[in-house]
Amino acid sequence: MRKFLTILFLWCTTVASGQSVIRANPYYVAKATVSGCSYLLDTYSGAAAAYSLRKLSSSYSGSAIRVRRSSDNTEQDIGFTGCGLDTASLKSFVGTGGADDGFIVKWYDQSGSSNDAYQTSAGNQPQIMDNGVIFRQGAMPTLKFDGTTDAFSLTSTLAINSDFSVFGVQARSSTGNQLFIFANSATGEPYNAIQFTDGNIYFTSNNTYVGGTDGLTGIRLLSSFRNSGALTLFRNGSSVTGLSGSVSGSTTYNYIGLRNGSNFANGNISEAIFYPSNKSSDRTSIESNINTYYTIF
Repeated sequence: MRKFLTILFLWCTTVASGQSVIRANPYYVAKATVSGCSYLLDTYSGAAAAYSLRKLSSSYSGSAIRVRRSSDNTEQDIGFTGCGLDTASLKSFVGTGGADDGFIVKWYDQSGSSNDAYQTSAGNQPQIMDNGVIFRQGAMPTLKFDGTTDAFSLTSTLAINSDFSVFGVQARSSTGNQLFIFANSATGEPYNAIQFTDGNIYFTSNNTYVGGTDGLTGIRLLSSFRNSGALTLFRNGSSVTGLSGSVSGSTTYNYIGLRNGSNFANGNISEAIFYPSNKSSDRTSIESNINTYYTIF
């Protein structure tokens, strides 16, 4: 039996946003993705919005993202290879040189609702490549939100005045970073967001919220549910409790990464799924599907 010895050399580069990314020599091979595809939406259907850098449905035939490259501002759709993002096409389009950056113009909705998340302003587009390197959380590609201007608008608002569920994969480098997924952008809605973190973690809906202290950094899976007015929040499979009260409410979420008109997410988001129903009975199975792909906990 022949034996192979692979030696990997990795080094870090600090990018403009202050985040360090791992660069690899031409012989580096990232951790293998999950063998076979376990399409989340095939088993747990009914999502009203589903954004991911992996393929969530076997019947989805569209692209994952629309990317703008910095070299000439040309845009191109990037799809999937197997279960995951077509990173070869992404790098070929954006380039892998020291000045090649890639930004997201549109994050396509895989739910079938055509509720795409988009950002037409170049200066406000989340980033997927910096200096020719794909942003990754672990081995998987992710989107970087800069905490200053980056956010997506949703094509259609998401109603939150009845039962619903949200599953999100996100990461931050500091416990002080604001990081949230679906939110309302209207001024005067200070806590109207799902999974907002500022040293604490909150899940808010129509004048009530639940949450607790949040000292974790790095990648995590957040699952939140509204069931007949009761709110529950889980982080990496465990219940989050500790805070409750009355806050200003709203009946819609209309952004990814922006709340209260001026607060922007600072960190990475890899997946965001909204169900207009209570999926708490399927929570552990849905979390298992997500965790198997991303290796979170």
